[in-house]
Amino acid sequence: MASDRLADESALVAELRTGSEPAFETLYRHYAPQLYRNMLKLVRDEETARELLQELFLTVWQRRQSLDPERSFAAYLFTVARNRVYDTLRHQQTARLALAQLGSEREEAYVHVEESLQYRETLRRVQRAVEQLPPRRREVFTYCKLEGKPYEEVAALMGITVSAVNAHVVKATKAIRAHLDLPEMLLVVFLSQAMGPAI
Repeated sequence: MASDRLADESALVAELRTGSEPAFETLYRHYAPQLYRNMLKLVRDEETARELLQELFLTVWQRRQSLDPERSFAAYLFTVARNRVYDTLRHQQTARLALAQLGSEREEAYVHVEESLQYRETLRRVQRAVEQLPPRRREVFTYCKLEGKPYEEVAALMGITVSAVNAHVVKATKAIRAHLDLPEMLLVVFLSQAMGPAI
């Protein structure tokens, strides 16, 4: 099961503390599916569950140096996730009650916690970084990193060489990450949202 503790979890957490992106990716891929399913059951909204999951792992990355390799990382994740969901549900209920009293038909943002603000600010920073890329580089990067197209297909589509595609991707990634402290996998998640409708 995805929620089972990894055999080398302590070592991975120790590596994560030093900023290891491979360790972060391994932990993310192992725990994210189960965490997402648990959150979705409670909040009953896919977008909310996705945002909560990304907020959670953004917080893990930002606070990685405070993690204790000797303690269960799984227990930490599921406890923080549970608290995050309960906070969200409480705010939703409070918002509904307030709106009912005011007679308003518009529902405002459902979360007003520090992590949510950090998440949204990071998403805005990623969006700005992508928008600052030269148009052709941004197009190549979108095809390759966000849509998952093979470099050969992108090269044929845009009438450039595969090496040129690779150069665009490398330079785009370097430019974006120059302003951000995010593992590549989490960066791609933010990019996929940043390229969508603006928040």
